[in-house]
Amino acid sequence: MKKIALFLPSLILCVIGVWIAQTRGGAGRDFEVFRYATELISQNKPTWIYSHSPDRFLYAPAFAWIFFPFSALSLKLGLLLWNVLKVGVLLALCHKWATLEKSPWLALAPFVIARPLLIDLQYGQINLLILCVTSLALLDFTHAPKRPASPRQAFWIWFATSLLAISKLYTLPLLLVPFCVSTHSEKKKTASRLGILIGVFIALALPLLAMGIRPGAFLYADWLQALSSRGLPDETHNQSFTGFLIRIFTGIPIRAHVLGPIPRSLNLHWLTSIQVEFFSLAWSLFFVGIIISLIIRGPLNFGQKSSTRWCALLCSLSIIPSHLVWKPYFVFALPIAALSFDHARKSAAAMTAWVLAFVLMNLTTFDLIGVSACFWIEAASGLLWAHLIWGGLTFAQMNSKDNPSR
Repeated sequence: MKKIALFLPSLILCVIGVWIAQTRGGAGRDFEVFRYATELISQNKPTWIYSHSPDRFLYAPAFAWIFFPFSALSLKLGLLLWNVLKVGVLLALCHKWATLEKSPWLALAPFVIARPLLIDLQYGQINLLILCVTSLALLDFTHAPKRPASPRQAFWIWFATSLLAISKLYTLPLLLVPFCVSTHSEKKKTASRLGILIGVFIALALPLLAMGIRPGAFLYADWLQALSSRGLPDETHNQSFTGFLIRIFTGIPIRAHVLGPIPRSLNLHWLTSIQVEFFSLAWSLFFVGIIISLIIRGPLNFGQKSSTRWCALLCSLSIIPSHLVWKPYFVFALPIAALSFDHARKSAAAMTAWVLAFVLMNLTTFDLIGVSACFWIEAASGLLWAHLIWGGLTFAQMNSKDNPSR
């Protein structure tokens, strides 16, 4: 009964998010972009998906086919079912965390990233689904529960994880886990690997099978062109490290929603565009290296009880190398924010850092702190630094000498 009572506030928060999406979201948002791409396919115009859209469709071609069931419904009903699916997987993930950590308070985890969570639901994005499915796959692979998932279940969850990873690329390195990390069941390892290989093959081959080799190849070329033409957006909605460098150190006029149509320059001409590209590349390579090293090192080298945090850190870091990290992408902070709290409350300094990250992530909107303060925090990619603070606390807990699992 206590577990149900603890899950109720998170359910209410998610219901509010779904209601906001139904009343304000959908039109002109990510969900409509997905839906429009699928409608072009149903009209036998798949070559248009990267050139005709309410916004920009920047996902792998196969995602337009995978999303097809939702386009058969009305915009409102499709968005409702899409968000209900994401909420269901989110609550399942929180339940698994609470069970593995023997901490029912993890049922309240969605509150620590309430701001990006509500944006994700309102826009009808895919980030929350990617986070939850990938996290469940990693947790099932690295733990030996009393009732472990069958090899068949392992196949399907890694199959879904690979489809989502190909669709949006930033969790792609995590598909290496079943090939590099040992597990308690060889059958499950084989099934997981098979699910990944088949999922990747279908995701890559689906446009070629549907359109033919030559048109499908051109569609992949259009996808790469769409990604490269996106450039390095400097508006404050992009909370990446690259966005931080451009806005703070190049002196270019900054576009921010809180300022309206008038841009603002900080007049710090410290970096050229070439230097920004160099530092951005170094940043990306550094964090890709951390992700790969965590995968190769494996969870057991941090102690058996740290495997949950190992999974959380891998999922959360996956968005950091990108030069495009929009605000709702920070739903990926959910695992590290929730799991680092237990360690942070044992130290005043760590708890201060945790609270600072929480404030930056959730309480820095213009209606709470004013337009000027909001502008400065967004220009400095405040959400990114909050994300990294939680990641640092999680990593510190994994390596702590007083960690009972070490």
